[in-house]
Amino acid sequence: TTIARLSNEDFMRSLIRARMIASYSSQYSQVYEKLIKEGIKPLALAEGLTFEQTIITGVSTTPCYVVTDNRKRIIITYSFQSTTSNNQNKYADNHVSAIYASTRDNDDALVVNILDGAGWIGRSLAYKSIYRDCDYFLNLKTIGQMKQIIDNFFN
Repeated sequence: TTIARLSNEDFMRSLIRARMIASYSSQYSQVYEKLIKEGIKPLALAEGLTFEQTIITGVSTTPCYVVTDNRKRIIITYSFQSTTSNNQNKYADNHVSAIYASTRDNDDALVVNILDGAGWIGRSLAYKSIYRDCDYFLNLKTIGQMKQIIDNFFN
């Protein structure tokens, strides 16, 4: 049966297509993360702030970026998804919502969520949850607003 499936042109096309989509998504996610870092880090450093990738211990195991002056901090979550998956719901519930809940009553913390990719359209409940669970919601086109967010929060 395995040989029969591998001999089926439609089956092989679907395997190759799925592999190419997964490879593209993985490569683009790396570029996406780099663009976010390159878009925010210079803004933070210009203000004498620290910019680092970290894990919020006891809250989430997913990395995020933090801009801080060692007293106040801006937590930046980010995700690019070209396709949908159940992991998007987990990301919204276990990462974004958990971080926002941990900072809601803290005036020295701010949460910025950055989302991009067509995959989020298919997961509208997760998208809406992420949109709701932050102080600011951006994408790559609006990442320049981080300068004003940093200036307002730290000054």
